Amino acid sequence: MKITEKDIMDIADVSKLALTDEEVKSMTEDLQTIFHCFKKKLSNLDTDGVKPMEQVSSNQNIFRDDKCEHSLEQQEVLKNASVNEKGYFKVPRVMEGN
Repeated sequence: MKITEKDIMDIADVSKLALTDEEVKSMTEDLQTIFHCFKKKLSNLDTDGVKPMEQVSSNQNIFRDDKCEHSLEQQEVLKNASVNEKGYFKVPRVMEGN
């Protein structure tokens, strides 16, 4: 995987960070070095016979069991919606795209 300056600028943009060109260049090099080290270490691990993990902690579900229960009627759910259309909540678009 190759980290580019564009990747760093995209991350900075999402994080609302203002970085100088020098900081972008430095972070690009630093992250590339870090990823290279991880890749090298991970590629040297012997994972034969290691089962994939489904849960990384020993926490167990402390909530009630799921039960099928009567749900609200569509009109009841939509009655407090500020705007609905064709039986769905209508909300402002929050992402740009096609």
